[in-house]
Amino acid sequence: MQVKCIVISLLGVWLMAFTPGKSPAAERSRVPVPGPGQAPQEKKEPPPLFKWGNATYVNLGIGETFLYEGTEVELLAVHHRFNLIRAGSDTLRIGVSFRTPAVTAGQLRIFVADNKEVAALSSRPETHRLLQKDALVVLSLAAEPLIDHWSFGFPVSFTGGFLWRNNEETHMFSYEGSDAATTGEAAFFPGVAIDMVNARGLEKHAVLAMEAGKVVWVETRFPGTAEPKAAVCIESGSTPGLYYLYRNLYNRNLMVSRNQELEKGDPIGTIWGDGNRENLHLAVVRSETAPTPETADHNIVNFYPQLLELYYGRQPLNSQLFTKGQILFGKPAGPHGNVKNASAYEDYLGMGWILGEWNTTGKVEWITGRQNGNVRLPGVLFHDRKARCTNPHPWYDYQINVQNGVYRIRASVGDLLLPTRQRVEFEGVPAGTFTTAKGEYTWTPEKIVRIRDNTLNVRIYLDENGQMAGLSEIVFQQAAL
Repeated sequence: MQVKCIVISLLGVWLMAFTPGKSPAAERSRVPVPGPGQAPQEKKEPPPLFKWGNATYVNLGIGETFLYEGTEVELLAVHHRFNLIRAGSDTLRIGVSFRTPAVTAGQLRIFVADNKEVAALSSRPETHRLLQKDALVVLSLAAEPLIDHWSFGFPVSFTGGFLWRNNEETHMFSYEGSDAATTGEAAFFPGVAIDMVNARGLEKHAVLAMEAGKVVWVETRFPGTAEPKAAVCIESGSTPGLYYLYRNLYNRNLMVSRNQELEKGDPIGTIWGDGNRENLHLAVVRSETAPTPETADHNIVNFYPQLLELYYGRQPLNSQLFTKGQILFGKPAGPHGNVKNASAYEDYLGMGWILGEWNTTGKVEWITGRQNGNVRLPGVLFHDRKARCTNPHPWYDYQINVQNGVYRIRASVGDLLLPTRQRVEFEGVPAGTFTTAKGEYTWTPEKIVRIRDNTLNVRIYLDENGQMAGLSEIVFQQAAL
């Protein structure tokens, strides 16, 4: 299965639907036509913002082109989190890489680090300062890795049996709207928080330098808290102006000091946690001067595709296929890690919500308590925030990639704080309509379904009278081939 990009054959039709009328940005980017007796104006390309490893970061306005290794790349349109890009003779629809790998088009690999519509939703504009036009596009040759494995490495040691699940809700530019209900404001997570459950304060799963560099500062004191945390800033040895920020470290296990020279893979320390935040918070910053602890969330580089490549090796990544599983939604961190299962479907993860262009954040809402939680499925998501969006369908679909066969499946529905009403179907098989009071959860009956296309679909229909739906858990298991 491959859903990361779509090659568009009817480009004109798609663009008409994508950008009705004249776009001011497109008008500004249009190359003037020379008048009689005038020489044609030279079409100037935007300069690259910077290069890191084998990946070149380029800001593009709508209608602008950039010639990369003999292939002309043009940004055609931006719509919510999606970007229409022409690379040579291919036209691709690519979402901002919240947790999506790069895609291949001809001799190029491409991902979109940020765009104007995603950045506009954030209450922290300083996080998105690398975005200077309509989209920040990242280009590399398909024959090369995004980042050289000889010079760069994954930031956590594998010697203690560490496994990265990739399903944390704290992925790159993850929308934090469900955590800001009282203020109406929200931001995008500035970096990646890698779950390291059960490693709190232990000399386990050492945190490593991603490349050779120099320690700029080590911070062990944070205003307003006595938590034994530490943060470390390392200047890249290969890319001037690039810095690695490691946070949530345990200050009693630090293995580096200020001005120390490091090699790739040198240990930095281990993590600290409070039982709810057992993770390594890692960010990459592009800045003319070294960031301080106060400016550590500024000028954040989207490096999620590089992180995937360092963990898995060369892309593309294969889809996971399951035969059984327990999927928890909105549950508290701790034993589960920071996994809410509120994000859009990713093929390599093998599960997720099917969310179209109407949804800018790539998420549904969630609510989390001390012992329970769930995702929330109203007709209008994030209704009191900039990310407000309306689902054009009277349902939500959650897709799970499975091996073909016969499956037993059931789900728990309801909400931690609000009453709900929802009709549930498993692969088109009705499971019933369920009404729950606030704080109540109820299980659907178990249903038997046959899968022939490797996809198990759970559909939650919304109430016609506007009552919100809620989903807390899905349990499934293959019963026969």
